[in-house]
Amino acid sequence: MAVTYTLVQSNQVNNSSAVSSQAITLSSGIKLNNLVVACVEVGSNVTTVTAPSGWTQAVINQPAGSNATIQTAIWYLVVGSAQAGQTSWTFNLSAAHTVGITISEWNSSTGWLLPGPLDQVARGDIVAVPATSAWVGSGTTPLTRHNDELWVASLAFKGSDQTLLTVPDSPWTLVQDSAGGVNTM
Repeated sequence: MAVTYTLVQSNQVNNSSAVSSQAITLSSGIKLNNLVVACVEVGSNVTTVTAPSGWTQAVINQPAGSNATIQTAIWYLVVGSAQAGQTSWTFNLSAAHTVGITISEWNSSTGWLLPGPLDQVARGDIVAVPATSAWVGSGTTPLTRHNDELWVASLAFKGSDQTLLTVPDSPWTLVQDSAGGVNTM
């Protein structure tokens, strides 16, 4: 049986000012049993991000090196009865920095595996000297358990606004592309 994933709604916020917390909203209340994913980019690779209650961090990429003052993390929430209907969340930072958040709500025709839908993670640029390149790769990507899966990627660039010159290769879909200040997500 093929699984169908449907993007229900999404939003983004990009704050080029140094802040210690950042709120993000969705236009409609999230639905029971849907998956909500937040990609959080911070203009520091040593700042700790604390998500709202109930969220789980899937992966964090904090490149090492003095030129890599940026990090990106993916957080998720399978909507339970306590979260159903929510439209706003606040992510807190251990120190004030620039921050960008992209949030999206997804529906699966077969539901999400519980206690968590996470299968595999991969991180791209994690070397001591950050890569400068015209393309972005995920690094070594582990095999997945199922044929039909929802994949989520979070890209973060530091130094100046970046524009994706091409859309991601099929079957990827660009949900949000945000640029502001010195961070791009």
